[in-house]
Amino acid sequence: MSTFYTRQIACPGCRAPIDAWLARGVHATRRTDLRDEIFARTFHRCTCAACDARLEIEQHLVYTDFDLHHWIYVATERDRPEWPQWEARLRSDVAHVFSDHSPLVHGVGDLLRSRVVVGYEELREKLVLWRAGLDDALVECIKVRALADEPALATAGSRLVVDRVEPDDRLVLLWFADGAATDPQREIALRSSWLADTDRDRASLMSRFDELFHGGYVSFRRILDATNRRRAFPSDADRT
Repeated sequence: MSTFYTRQIACPGCRAPIDAWLARGVHATRRTDLRDEIFARTFHRCTCAACDARLEIEQHLVYTDFDLHHWIYVATERDRPEWPQWEARLRSDVAHVFSDHSPLVHGVGDLLRSRVVVGYEELREKLVLWRAGLDDALVECIKVRALADEPALATAGSRLVVDRVEPDDRLVLLWFADGAATDPQREIALRSSWLADTDRDRASLMSRFDELFHGGYVSFRRILDATNRRRAFPSDADRT
């Protein structure tokens, strides 16, 4: 079920106290209004009564929607380097719930889209893509193509998320310069043919980026960050 609590925070602008009503977990099957808030980007946002500042409150939470077969762990930006641990926890928890209990739920886990995301923008992105009937792993491959097409987008710590899917299959992406940015610096509309190209090349992409299609952290960042680490700390094989 969805669970809530009140947390007092200090406004980052004027330091006035704010009593924020927050969710520890979201069970969207019963609380579709919370799903709507995520789409509208109003989830966990509040306004300071003293200075009218608008702020978003980040925290860990679990998002589930069993009618739509969704189970998503939401981490914060500071947790991103620890995604392997989050991915392992996700795999363990899904197995525990759907494999180790009643035979009535056996097999349900096979239908589940279980993911680890960082922040509410990435959570929203998954819901946007799945609502449009798209494979999020293929979309992450499209992002890799976008980075190759415009390397300036691959700056360390930057984020690239899908804002919407147009009727002609164009993906519209938002680029954030760093993990702390709350407003995007750019909007990027990709050519509609890219989605068809990627779907056609699915077998090749699955072979090349296996971790995107069989992991819980389905993000181009796991590829980009690994590449950046190899550049910073080349192995003997990389040097030859």
